[in-house]
Amino acid sequence: MIFKTLSPQSEGFFYKEDFIKGFINNSATGFKLPVSKDSKALCLSFDEELKKLVAFCLFRQIPGNIIEIDYIASHKNELRKGFAKACLNELKRLYEPKEVWLEVSEFNLKAISFYEKVGFTKINERKDYYNQGEAAFLYSLNLQKD
Repeated sequence: MIFKTLSPQSEGFFYKEDFIKGFINNSATGFKLPVSKDSKALCLSFDEELKKLVAFCLFRQIPGNIIEIDYIASHKNELRKGFAKACLNELKRLYEPKEVWLEVSEFNLKAISFYEKVGFTKINERKDYYNQGEAAFLYSLNLQKD
């Protein structure tokens, strides 16, 4: 496995449109991930030459040694093979955060199951947060050593 961390200033950030289209289920909508100048992408690839990506994590570092995950996903052909978990583990290894935050739609049951399986805890809820009126669940993974 090859991990590569990119920032928006990096050449090849998102590996152009192919990167996004491979991960977003409904690529026909032209949906693009919003990227802020402080976002970074941790990409998991088997083949650096071919840029075959199997998973990625888009995140930001927040003061206080906190990582906020905007997106974490595996390619639709590579689900349930441990690649998203590998990205999360690599993120923890590289940045050694004391906490990792994320939010997820209340209807994204597969993601919720994954987050809880790897140790995230639901800490809050934003009602009517998304366009369709669904709530956003806020999750935290506490990594602080006692």
